[in-house]
Amino acid sequence: MSYILSRRLPSLLKPSLHHPLRHRLSSCALPTSPSTFLSLDPAPTDSLLAIGGLYGNPAALRSILSHASKEGSLLGEPPTMCFNGDFHFFDFPPAVFTLIHNIVLNYDALAGNVELALAGEEYEGCGCDYPPYAGSAVAERADAIVRKLRSKPENVEMAKKYENLPTQRLYEVGGLRVGVLHGDFK
Repeated sequence: MSYILSRRLPSLLKPSLHHPLRHRLSSCALPTSPSTFLSLDPAPTDSLLAIGGLYGNPAALRSILSHASKEGSLLGEPPTMCFNGDFHFFDFPPAVFTLIHNIVLNYDALAGNVELALAGEEYEGCGCDYPPYAGSAVAERADAIVRKLRSKPENVEMAKKYENLPTQRLYEVGGLRVGVLHGDFK
């Protein structure tokens, strides 16, 4: 899912666009509160395309890039694009993983739990933090998927870059402060 915010398109600035509450920032993520988060220095931009839920889907990535190109033509400049984590997941063929890695890191990218699980020296689980009603089978499947991604040495080597990615960014779009993060504050 992606959202675009633009000072030239104020009707798209809707406060109801948010991440589900089940995906929350842990207390170790910085900053630790919404007020601290909003005190960060924002990156100014005329338009922002926040992209979440890519999950290794190259067709979705092509669609997002096409949308950004059309939006750039409409606005006269390309939007700032921010991938808010979990851009990897179902991209098992190494060529697809490499493609997504190379494209996403050309834009603002946030580390999601998948990227952090791929980047870690020792594997500690996918970090998906599913709610209790999802059941253990869902978490076990997600864990197996991340383990499969980690089984490719080339993926692990590329993923070392994810250790330095932030988990949140703040932008200023047409005078509004817009936070993009992977997860929600607890």
